[in-house]
Amino acid sequence: PVPPPFQGPVRIALLEGRGRGLVASRDVAAGETLLVSHAFATGDLRSLVPAVIKRIERPGAEGGASPLETERFLHLFDGANDGELPPAGLFPSEGGAAVVTDEQTRRAQAQPLKERWERFKRIVVLNSHDLSDIHAQAGGEGDFVGIWVLPAFMNHSCRPSALSFHHGAEVMVFRAARDLREGEEVTDTYTNLFRPREERQADLLAQKGFRCNCQRCAVEAGLHEDAVGG
Repeated sequence: PVPPPFQGPVRIALLEGRGRGLVASRDVAAGETLLVSHAFATGDLRSLVPAVIKRIERPGAEGGASPLETERFLHLFDGANDGELPPAGLFPSEGGAAVVTDEQTRRAQAQPLKERWERFKRIVVLNSHDLSDIHAQAGGEGDFVGIWVLPAFMNHSCRPSALSFHHGAEVMVFRAARDLREGEEVTDTYTNLFRPREERQADLLAQKGFRCNCQRCAVEAGLHEDAVGG
């Protein structure tokens, strides 16, 4: 059976030098479910942005986004809002009732249509997950990307503290990769962890525009320098 959406012991926080991210809201044991996320939208690279616009702009139509879904989507990183935390009630942890606000929805509706759609496009580009490899393994062709809202708040690490599992193409499940203390960051990976450091860095720079400086990358860089120096 497909697991329902679930936000476990995680919350969104501002992290020094890293912007927004997810942290454990209490001590978590390795293997514990952190969250279950259903896709806001999926498709190939060309169809994803139109699919997102259609869901938001036609809330009453079949497949249209609910007010809660739209407001959560609009709090994703758009290139300029990384220092802003969403209202706490918008993403309640461990079964709490969500408090629906319309702050971002009203802000978006006040923008000219072209400007609004450009913002939607930026959010898609900056927050999408590339699942083309999994899509291909299931017999699909071409690229396959999607938006999973809460997981999009996770920062990257080449030694992530969460592991993701997939139920079909639409559902992502994240479990703790190791014991986590309350307040410890919950991280995901944006690249193939089996690649060497140089390839991971190149992929992250091309895909997300940054170079990783996580603990694993620092250790591997040091080993490379020792080998070259030796």
